[in-house]
Amino acid sequence: MRVIPWILTVVGAMWTTGNLALLIVATALFSWAPPQRELLSRAAAGAAFGTVLERWSAVTTLLMLITICALGWCAILAWRREWRGRAIALAAAITLVVIVHSTCQQTISTVNHMGAGIRDLRANPDTDPKVLASLEQRFAKFHSASEIWYGLETVLGLGLLIAGSIAVLRQPRPAVPAPVKN
Repeated sequence: MRVIPWILTVVGAMWTTGNLALLIVATALFSWAPPQRELLSRAAAGAAFGTVLERWSAVTTLLMLITICALGWCAILAWRREWRGRAIALAAAITLVVIVHSTCQQTISTVNHMGAGIRDLRANPDTDPKVLASLEQRFAKFHSASEIWYGLETVLGLGLLIAGSIAVLRQPRPAVPAPVKN
């Protein structure tokens, strides 16, 4: 059981750091796009960042699975020791991790697919401007939802980091044997 807090600490650190790094990348990438600068179109910036975000999403799915296994093992041990409250709290934590991560992944995937569809429609000169405007409004709503869920997922990673760190610090340390006198 001593290794579980370390696992949660490392997973939380990776999750939080990766999400925050992507936030920095997105800020830099979109600062090169209009209206500030003309180095990169917003569509190209969105496509590039969407690809990076989808790849990072695969990593966060692995981190989620590791988290579920670690918390699940702790819940099983707590249940066996008849610490029902802790076991239920850990099961609730697992449920929260799954809900937040899967919803975040779904909104990211939807935004990426909608963005690709809008880019295709913009490239077609026969596209009805009303249809394009309607899709862009829906895209903006999904994008806002994606940002909220991504933020919640980042807070979740930070929570794992903090909880794991506290558990590591609270672990009993092995007693140092007294020196033997001859």
